[in-house]
Amino acid sequence: VQASPVRYPWAESKTPIITFSELNVDPRNDYLLIPEIYGPDLYQSFSATAPGVKKVIFNQNCYYTFSKYPLLPTKDALPYLDQRNHIVATLVVSKDSEDYLRYLFPDHPVMRIVNSVDTQRFSFQKEKKKLITFMPRKGHEDLKQVLHMLALRGVVDDYQCIPIDKRPQHEVAKIYKAASIFLSFSTREGFGLPPVEAMSCGALVIGYTGQGGDEYFDPSFSYPIPTESTRHFAQTVEGVIKQLDAAPNSLDDKRQRASDFVQSAYSIENEERSVLDSWRSIMMKHGGFPLGDARERKSAQ
Repeated sequence: VQASPVRYPWAESKTPIITFSELNVDPRNDYLLIPEIYGPDLYQSFSATAPGVKKVIFNQNCYYTFSKYPLLPTKDALPYLDQRNHIVATLVVSKDSEDYLRYLFPDHPVMRIVNSVDTQRFSFQKEKKKLITFMPRKGHEDLKQVLHMLALRGVVDDYQCIPIDKRPQHEVAKIYKAASIFLSFSTREGFGLPPVEAMSCGALVIGYTGQGGDEYFDPSFSYPIPTESTRHFAQTVEGVIKQLDAAPNSLDDKRQRASDFVQSAYSIENEERSVLDSWRSIMMKHGGFPLGDARERKSAQ
């Protein structure tokens, strides 16, 4: 909920953006999807202004669940435990988040939806440049350490290092396709989309899984690093670069297997199926407009 509509300049989207005051909801059929970052303010922000409306929490990062709570715990203001305000379920985007919230709230419905990758835009490219890319927003200090270690040892003298922060998607995809290596410094991540998109383009991904990325950081085609192990991180990057310099095509099979995995596991079809299945389950229990299968809807149009 914003005082005025906000659209990020690097985001390519035509989705309508309105303020909460402009929203007209029907308690009989409508649901409000609320991000987890509101925490204890969720009641004031939504429940008082939309009484009786069914609400679903969209928890995209389980590690933000308690970000606005006081140090000493209390159950009084946990929306996941409160049925009075019509909070009926929670959606998450990774196996790690699903396990986290089901451990915390075993009686609260938690459903995992699948994040998808635009496999046409983030498609595999075999030809690579001496280019290393990364997202600098998270783990900035560790990123600085690793880059300085590599530079001082002369490892990246022939490499270009490019951050992808605040770039439009078409530009990010172009960088990923050209990049030999993507460095992941995410910690406490709900899912972590940049490493997945980089894998899809054939970049070798090295770094922290952020817990949410455990499901795709397969050691057979990527290089997971224990969080905050910056020396180990730099040594791994150095080893990969030395291998590429000695035999540029020696890791092509790894690149291809990583891309194949991503494009299979995180397809738009898997996302659509998981979203529809989750909302069908919610609506069967709590009512609302029925959701038919996507193929059924298309044939009816």
